[in-house]
Amino acid sequence: MAKHLGIWIFVGLLVVLIAPVQAQQSGYAVITAENIRDLQSVQQIDFAALPEPLESASGLFVINSDANKIITFGNEPGQPPHSRAILWGYGEDTAVMPMTDSSIFRTLSGDGVCLYAGYQGFVEVYRLDQAEAQVVRMALNAPTDFVNDLWLQDPAECGNIVYVEITDRMGQTAVWQLDTTQPDAPVFVYDQLFVIPNQDAAARVGRVPPPLALTMDFEGHLYRWDMNANMLTATVPVGELAMFGAISQSGTHYVWLNEDYNALHLVDFEALSDREVASLGDGFYISHLKLTQNADVIIGVDPKDAPGTVSAWLVETGEPIDLGLYRQCNRVQPDLVQLSRDGTTLVIGCDTGLDIWRVVASE
Repeated sequence: MAKHLGIWIFVGLLVVLIAPVQAQQSGYAVITAENIRDLQSVQQIDFAALPEPLESASGLFVINSDANKIITFGNEPGQPPHSRAILWGYGEDTAVMPMTDSSIFRTLSGDGVCLYAGYQGFVEVYRLDQAEAQVVRMALNAPTDFVNDLWLQDPAECGNIVYVEITDRMGQTAVWQLDTTQPDAPVFVYDQLFVIPNQDAAARVGRVPPPLALTMDFEGHLYRWDMNANMLTATVPVGELAMFGAISQSGTHYVWLNEDYNALHLVDFEALSDREVASLGDGFYISHLKLTQNADVIIGVDPKDAPGTVSAWLVETGEPIDLGLYRQCNRVQPDLVQLSRDGTTLVIGCDTGLDIWRVVASE
């Protein structure tokens, strides 16, 4: 089933903000240990400039492969939060697109052409390269199925095949495949996720983008899964619940902050090893951790000793690097921090707007 939703265009009101995004091209430098000191803020998107009555709901966002196309979410008074998609980098004018609901399970294809959103009972795909946003609604197995996460068969481009992890009304989880060409015919893939014979699962690690997934047991083993096949691909003993961290885009490494918040560790899933990278002060909480594409740099936003800043640690030596302040936020922590899929861009989102960081060549 397809339908069309009108796009609300603000002509010229945000050109000053959007022009830098539009002008950028692909080919940014991948963030590495060699250039990490040149990572800096290159652009800010300010939510205060949104025309009335539109208001930003939060600093949540989705990005394409190199973050030159970004979608944030807001609403009009009386409307649900996140019910308006605000498109940055899609042209000289800023488009605001109404969405069906306030779901936060959303992803943008790598080419920036399609926005995918998961709800209770259905998934919608918004085609963004047309004069009017073409919307395809795809039904889940049951109206009560609730989307936990969704991912694309090929994350690089807008495609027909979408995978969703759902929880049904009985509390059971399963994965289904949806196809925009057959929107009312979901295909069951599997259920009984993350089962290890004779082993009780302690928890699932959060902030891990699908199709990767990480779980822990009560004995301190970390398990890496491929959700496309519900397959266990690696097991690494770490000795405690490594619940707060970040996985590399390729899934080869996982950085985590230990339970006492005094050390950064790095898991190598290929070598099946875990080691301490850097010793920190007592209670050294970091609100967001990221791992570069080559797993040679750990990036931390809001370290305990310097809130409102971006820090880094070289994986090889553990050397800390202070990269400076990010944009001012009214809340204590950012709502979301992401590294682009191509490893070139750090995006920090909070209630006041976005801060976009890239490597800038030293003069």
